Parts: sequence; structure tokens; C-alpha cells
Amino acid sequence: MNPERWQQIKKLLDEAIAVSPLERASHLDRACAGDAELRREVASLLRSHEEAGAGFLETPAFDLKAPPPSAAWRVGSRVGAYRIVSEIGAGGMGEVYRAARDDGQYTKEVAVKLVRGGLDSQSVLRRFLNERQILASLDHPNIARLLDGGTTDDGIPYLVMELIEGQPIDLYCDEHRLSIPERLDLFRQVCVAVHYAHQRLVIHRDIKPSNVLVTKDGIPKLLDFGIAKIIEPSQEAQTTVAHAMTPEFASPEQIRGETITTASDVYSLGVLLYQLLTGRSPYSVHTRTPHVMAKAVCESEPGRPSAGIAKQGLSAQATECASLRREASAAKLSRRMAGDLDEITMMALRKEPSRRYGSAEQFGEDIRRHLEGLPVAASKGSWNYRARKFLQRHRLGMTAAALVMLAILAGGAATLREARIAQANADRAQRRFDDVRRLANSLLFEINDSIEPLPGSIPARKLLVDRALQYLDSLASESGSEVSLQRELATAYKRVGDVQGYPFLANLGDTKGALKSYQKAQAIETGLYQANPDNLEDALTLAVVERRLCEVNSEIQNITNSLSECNHAVEIGERLSAKYPQEKRAQLELAKDYQTLAGIEGGNMSANMGNTLGALQLHQKVLPIAEKLAAADPGDRVQQRFLASALLRLGDQLVETGNLSQAQAQYLRGLQVLRVLASPNNAISQEDLGDAYSDLGSVQSARGDDQGAEASFQMAWQIFQGLSQADPQNVHLRTSLLFGSLNLAGAESILGKTQAAADSFRKAQAIGDQLAKANPTAEVRSYLALGLVTRGDAASRTGQAAAALRDYREAVDLYSKLCADDPGNSDSRLSLAAADDEVGERLVLQGDAAGATDAFQNALKLAAWVKQDHANAQLLYVIADSNTGLGNAMSLRASHSMESHDSRQQHWRAAQSFYEESLKTWHEVPEPGLVSFDGFRSTPPSVVEQRLAACKRKLADKGK
Repeated sequence: MNPERWQQIKKLLDEAIAVSPLERASHLDRACAGDAELRREVASLLRSHEEAGAGFLETPAFDLKAPPPSAAWRVGSRVGAYRIVSEIGAGGMGEVYRAARDDGQYTKEVAVKLVRGGLDSQSVLRRFLNERQILASLDHPNIARLLDGGTTDDGIPYLVMELIEGQPIDLYCDEHRLSIPERLDLFRQVCVAVHYAHQRLVIHRDIKPSNVLVTKDGIPKLLDFGIAKIIEPSQEAQTTVAHAMTPEFASPEQIRGETITTASDVYSLGVLLYQLLTGRSPYSVHTRTPHVMAKAVCESEPGRPSAGIAKQGLSAQATECASLRREASAAKLSRRMAGDLDEITMMALRKEPSRRYGSAEQFGEDIRRHLEGLPVAASKGSWNYRARKFLQRHRLGMTAAALVMLAILAGGAATLREARIAQANADRAQRRFDDVRRLANSLLFEINDSIEPLPGSIPARKLLVDRALQYLDSLASESGSEVSLQRELATAYKRVGDVQGYPFLANLGDTKGALKSYQKAQAIETGLYQANPDNLEDALTLAVVERRLCEVNSEIQNITNSLSECNHAVEIGERLSAKYPQEKRAQLELAKDYQTLAGIEGGNMSANMGNTLGALQLHQKVLPIAEKLAAADPGDRVQQRFLASALLRLGDQLVETGNLSQAQAQYLRGLQVLRVLASPNNAISQEDLGDAYSDLGSVQSARGDDQGAEASFQMAWQIFQGLSQADPQNVHLRTSLLFGSLNLAGAESILGKTQAAADSFRKAQAIGDQLAKANPTAEVRSYLALGLVTRGDAASRTGQAAAALRDYREAVDLYSKLCADDPGNSDSRLSLAAADDEVGERLVLQGDAAGATDAFQNALKLAAWVKQDHANAQLLYVIADSNTGLGNAMSLRASHSMESHDSRQQHWRAAQSFYEESLKTWHEVPEPGLVSFDGFRSTPPSVVEQRLAACKRKLADKGK
């Protein structure tokens, strides 16, 4: 054997060792190219290598490419409705079998995949189940379809897939003698399949020829998602030891264990294209052992496809293809690849992910443009380049035109220059428009809308927001007067704001970020609306943005801006409703505008004006619109959900005016609608249901139905707990869970369940501290203050006087800070007054009449500041309780033995006056409750009447 022959054998041996045992035979057949003697020598050395165990030290402890143990015993067994016919192959973590339907229903052959024997560890099982979940979400003609799945009798998960009878894409191209254009067309279909997976947040991570099979009909099928991954916003570094890969086709960041993105799949597609064009790896290495190949991928620059062919000639694979031989010599083939194909391939193979194609779709689009003779994005795109491409497409026509152009060339120079400038501007505008349209439609609309109802979707939505903002901010400055682009930008900024911090939807808690995004949308849409007020889409978008700004400004205690923005939204909504009476979207927007304005006037907003009667009138306008829209289309979940919202918010306002029984009736109606809409896999419908149970529990507590209140609060807490666990980064859900925990703690305390109440308080405290540290909104701070009041009530019931007084005073401090931050917020002032009443009542019980009097009088001063519309039940509760408290303080002084008879009589008369004033106020409340709408205990009128009677008896007994 001469040295040259030995070097050839040694090279083939190294390559064969690096290839999976299942692929070695076909690899050697190709590499030896009919040289039987060479084939025998390499096969003999391979057998010796395996028998001697020479690769022991280089073999990892867990080798996904190791040959699987024999699985012949499964042939003939049954898996689900299928009977296994034969083994197709094994590798990675699974064994694949051909199986046939065996239940008599119909005849069908499928592929069944099970976890490989001996690899049923928890991590492998999780990856297998992850593959099943990924395949279930993918339905594309170029991706192997999942048909069924389950678990065998011995506990092994399996999945049933479409049976793909085909060849690896490189073998198919060679054996069918495909030309370069035919190979490129086949490759484009693979790009489409990969982009489809990326749109559903799935990265394949192992794209290589053996994972792309081509059927006898010439249709490529992408398969083996065993190590695929669903995109997450923050991915931990991944090492090559812990994650399976094929080094020859893996990206540099994948080998280094860095964050894997869709750009990694783009790189693998580049390697695949390189191999289809040249029949060899992009890297000039003498062996394909994993560590050598990994080093080359990370440190070496790949050679250009045309240069590799020009220097080395056609590879064994390429020379087998007669169609390529017809295209002529290696030199001609090199020239065919030089230019666009070189640039396209090298752009996909760039080391830095950010410099590759932005998506598999863009990669495939460049292939299409090359095939059609159009300029490609990978090339520099100069005027000369574009002109050359145009000439190539229209050779005959341009030959004739050139004769005419020669005659007018001198006079057309200036025109040509202007045309070039106009074309450049048009190209730039079109590129920008395409970018934002693709961004808005794919990221913020298609994907965001599809995952928004799913529990735990906040991390994925955060990723969308981060990516979206990068594009939006760069495009906003260049939108110019392009109306369609400005509309896209405004709508996209509104969607970004929703995810960042819209208080009534699942959000990230970034209230300031949401405010900035809404303001950007407002600035764009205001200009569009002023230019064309009759455009329905612009008017609707502006109304929605104004309403969002109103709600966010309420969260950050800016009541003045909040009211102004909401009034503007109502103005637009009323104009649209009158102009488009049959347009459902216009009617629905007006109803939502009224509902939001009601919250600002005196409803459920974090900051409001205290105009409860005005808010009630607005809610009464909303309900007929909601009922009409829901009745017109009973199957429309959007309209049905808004009907439930209208009923619940009207119930809230009826509670505010003291009409408890009417409020409870509305809550029950709303709850009935929501139960029909609720779905365990829809987080939004579950959250609506939790809010409804919370509202119902509040009115039940006020009416003295303590058992019913606890049951309702328990239902609400369970819903919010489940949703919060599934989506721990959702600040909105965490806030709802905080409120639900406080409600449940209060109800448990009233029923004497001391330990359960203490546990609920601890849970609420932990959630509240976490939220306050991350994003201390007015809503969170008010809940923390209410939690102190509720805990003080529980301490009072168990005789812990000092602890109760301490909690009440801390609550007063928190409410005082809220009032200082937003002096126009009447809701915070009334809560502070109610907390002062709690402090005063505790001081009376401790015998401190002077301190109690100061607290009650301060409460009355706060109440006097609030607008006296006599429909605000919370205001009336505060006035009544403050007067009752002053009566109690005067009675305490009158009972003091050190006072003179005349002084005691004077105190009894003062007490009588305060009790009478309290009862007078209670008479204005239609249905006085034991607990106010804002969660504060009250002394009911019946008890005040008893104390008034006792006071009168003391005054009648003048001799004592």
C-alpha cells in the first residue's frame, strides 16, 4: 500500500468514525464512489476500532449518537391503536418503527417513535414530551405531522407521526441528478418550513440532511424535533455537553453554549445549502471528529462555495450528478456559484447571529430572487449590480433598447440621476414599510394574539415587546408622511403599551414604559385623526389610545391628565357612534369610553373624583349598549365578555350608592355570563371569573352573609392562585392575588378561623412586599394599607388591642402618603378618613377620649373635602361612623367619675347629638351594610339606635 493510498484510507476512517453508526454505510458508499477495495479496507479498520474500544476516552457519558440496543422485541407488539411492523431506525433519544392501524377502523401505515431503551431518565422523558407538544402545534405540508400520542402499557411515552418514505435531501439531489436551480427550489421549501416553526416560537436546533427527507413526489419534509426548543425571553447559557447537536451543522453560539435563537437555525440552513451546492463541508478540516469540527466552526472562516469548487474540483457527490456534469466543468460550475450564491451562503454562515439573515423567510426570499434574476439582499445592491441583474433578465429587449438609448443618452443624464434618487427613496421607504408591517403583523398581532389567553404567556410576550421596541423606535423617525406606515406604528406602540403595563390586562408591571408607548401612539394618531376625522380606523385607534392613557395615568395618581384624556375618548366615541350607527366597533368603543369615564368620575379606578352619582349614570348608559351588541351576536365572545363587564361594573356602582341587593343581582347576572365563557385553558376568561367571585363576596360580606362571602372569596383566591402560578411574571395577576388573599383573610377572621386567617395574611404580605418593591403603583399601595386595616380588625376580634391599634395607625400613614401624592383623589381621602375612624374606635376602647375625638374630627374634615353628592355610600359610611365615634367618645367622658354632674350631662347631650347625626346620615343609605364597599367595618344603625336610647335614659335620670 503506497503512502497516498494510506492517507486516503485514514481520511475516510476519521470521517466515518465521526458519522453516526446508522449513517456510516451510506456515507462510505458515497465517499468511496465505487472503489470496492477502498470500501473494504475502511470497513475492516472500522470493525477493529469498535472491537478495541479505541474511542472510549472520547466518548461522552451520555451519547445520543450511540447505537441503540436491539429493539426487535417490540416488533409485533401493539402501541395504542397501532401494531408495530418493523424497525425503521434509532438515534438520539428515540426509536422509530413502521406500524399499521390495528383496530379495524381503517388501514393506515404510520411511524411510531418511542423513547430509546435505557434512556428513560426524567430529562429524556421531558424532552420527548416536549417534542410531542411542539409537533402538536405545527401543521405544515413540509413538516412531518403528528397524528396521535400517548403512553405504552410499560409507561414509555410515544408519538404517532406521518410515515415519511423518502431520502435525505443531499442523497435525493444526487440520485435524481438535480441541477443547481432545482436544488435551490427544494431548499427554499425547507426555509418555508423552518420559518413556519419560528413563527410559532419553535427553534429546531438540529437541521441537517438526515433530518430533511424528500418524498418520491419531490416534497421535502422537516422532521426530528427531539432537541427543538420553544423560544423564551431569557435563555440560560447552553453547553454542548448538556445539549445534543451535530457539530458539523451547529452554529458557533450553539457550540459555545450561548443563547440559542432563530439565527442558529439560519446558520444550520446555510451549512445545508453549502453542502447541497458543493457536496462538502464549509470548513477545510481533515477529520470530522466532533472536537475538531467544533473548533473549526467557532474559529475558522468558511470558504466561499465557488472557491472550494474551483480549487478542488467537483466532490464525489457532485461528480455523480450527471445534470451537473452537463453544466460543464468545475470551472464553469464555480463561475455559476460566484456572485449571488456565494454572498447568500456566506451571509447565512456569518459568525455573529445579528449579521445573518433576520429570518429563514428572508433567506428563502433571497434564493427566490436569485432564481428569478432579481437583486438579492446579501449583495451590496449598487446601481451597477441592479442594472446587471436587469440586463440578465431582459437580454433581447435590452439589446434593441440599447440602440435607441445611444441616441438619447446625452440628454437623459439628468433624468437618469433624478430617477436613481427617486428609486433609492422608494426602495428605502418600501424596506421600512415591509419591516414594520412584518413586525406588527407577525410579532405584535399574529403571535401575541394567539398566546395572550394562554396561562404563563407573559415571558414570551415580553420577548415580543423587547424585539418590537427595537424596530419601532428606529422606524418612527423615518416614517415621514407615509400614512400607512404611521398607522402601523401607532397600532404597534399601543400593543406594546398593553403588554408593558395596561392595568386591566396581563402585563409586565412597567407602568412608565406603557405610558411612554401610549404617548408615542397618541402623537402619531392625533396627527392622522386631525388630517382626516372621518377615517373610522384612525378615530377608533385614537379613542382606544386616549382611553389607555386615562387608565394608566389613574394608576400613577395623575387624576387631571386622566380625566382630560378620557373626556377626549368619549368625545371621539360619541362622534363615531352617531356617524356609524350600524358599526359594532364604534358602539362598543363608546360603551368602553363611558365605562372608563365612570371609573374616573367615581368608580373603580385607583384615582377618582368621587362623583358617584355621575358614575352611576354613565354605567346606566353602558348596559343597554352592551345588551344590544350581545343580543345581536350571541356567539361573539368579545361582546358577551363586555356584557359581563358592564353588569359587574354597574354592580360596583350600585354598591357605592348603597343599593346592595340590586348590586348582588347584577353580580349574579354577570357571573352567569362568565361561567359560560370560562375555559380552563383561557387565562383571560378565568381572570374575569375570579373578579366576579371577588365582587360577589364583597357584597355578601356587607349584607352579613359571612359563609357565602368566604365561599366566594375562596373561589376567587383559587382562580388567581392558579393563574399566578402559571404566569409568575404577570404583575396584574399578582395584584389580583394580593387583593384576593386579603379578602379571604378578612372573611376567615370574621368566621373565627384564626389560623387560616393568619396564613392568608402572611401570603398577602409576601405578595404585597414583592409588588411594592418592583412597581409601587397606587393600587398596590392602597391594597397594602387595606391589608393593615383588615389585619387590625382580626387582631381586635382576638383581643390584641395594641397590635390592632398599631396596624390601624400604619394604615393611616400609608393612606396619608397616597393623598399627598395625588391631592385630587377623593377615594384615597375617604379611605384615610375610614382608617382614622378605626384608630378612634380603638382609642375609645382604651379610654383615651381626647385622642379618639381628634381622630374622628380629622375623619369628618376629610369627608367634608369630598364632593357632597349624597350618592357616594363610602362618604356616607365615613360621616355616619365618625359621628358614631364622636358619640362614643362623649359617652366615655360622661361616664368618667371625676366629672361634675353638669359636665357629664353636657357630654351626654353632645353624645345624643352625634348619635342623631349618625342616624340621619344612615337614613340616606338605601341598604346599610356591616362592611363598606371599600372594606371598612361599620357600626350598623341598629347599634347606634341602642346607644342613642341609652344616652337619652342618662339624660332623663337627672338625679344621678
